[in-house]
Amino acid sequence: MALDGLVIHSIVDELHKKLLGGKIDKVYQPENDEIVLHIRNNKENFKLVLSCSASNPRVYLASDYKKENPINAPMFCMLFRKYIQGGNIVNVSQVDFERIIKISVESFDELKEKTTKDIIIEIMGRHSNIILTHSSNNKIIDSAKRIPPSVSRVRQILPGQTYVLPPKQDKLNPITDISLNSFVDTLSSFDGPIFKAIYSKFLGISPVIAKEICFRANIDENLLVSEISSDDISKIYKEFHNLFKHIKDNIYNPCMVIDTSIDKVLDFSCINLSLFSNLSIINDDSISKILENYYATKDIKDRIHQRSSDLRKSISIKLDRLYNKLNKQEKELIES
Repeated sequence: MALDGLVIHSIVDELHKKLLGGKIDKVYQPENDEIVLHIRNNKENFKLVLSCSASNPRVYLASDYKKENPINAPMFCMLFRKYIQGGNIVNVSQVDFERIIKISVESFDELKEKTTKDIIIEIMGRHSNIILTHSSNNKIIDSAKRIPPSVSRVRQILPGQTYVLPPKQDKLNPITDISLNSFVDTLSSFDGPIFKAIYSKFLGISPVIAKEICFRANIDENLLVSEISSDDISKIYKEFHNLFKHIKDNIYNPCMVIDTSIDKVLDFSCINLSLFSNLSIINDDSISKILENYYATKDIKDRIHQRSSDLRKSISIKLDRLYNKLNKQEKELIES
């Protein structure tokens, strides 16, 4: 289960349609890794959640957001308020087909001159981040997580440095025009099952999407690339091409897959997942609603687990210190 390139593409489309031209009225930071923008557009109010949580990074429009904000706003939140509060959203885009969203905000600086700032949300597991930059020169204003040279020699994220995209993956962008010959050539060098070849060779595709393509083509997902026939690869290409034509045209069918026997959400996507047709599937017009329903419970559980883990660790350290102190005092008592 992952926010793959397809889901990001659908989120960007939804944000672009609903938020373009909108004014950022308020900025809050309820968590160290979470920013919430209150936006007014076309006489509607929106709450845009930006999270770079290591376990649950996400971007969506919230309809039921109830987290409390700290009494004193964190410094990162204050910077957001300084640079983008009162500004207007002029663009929302996906970087290539990567899990990176860029929101451009136009506002006026202290000299009443018009400037543009970019909010860049990188959704990359524990490396996820929210970065605020000057659009004119890509200089970093600050980020939710600062990455100094001691953490990464390859790519630092620090105030004043020039923002550089993460290293490019050696994969093809599936929403570009890919011919059958190019598709075959790309997959033929892979040693393994066809579904793994699809998500390994093409950008933004998660394993479940690769399996879905095989399912739609009625081809065994575990069939080795070296053993696949030209007819079968043509069938897979046809489903691949049709799927990404829909994505390119911003035609989606957001859904969430639930196994009711164990009351658990198994997956979600911006497309219909036919391979789960034997399970309960909830559809919605909005990808944000799907994400909100999924992450609402998961985020709370994960944060409670993390905080309880931190608490146990803290108690363990203090107990060790007390035991050491007790042993030392007992030795001193015996010696005296």
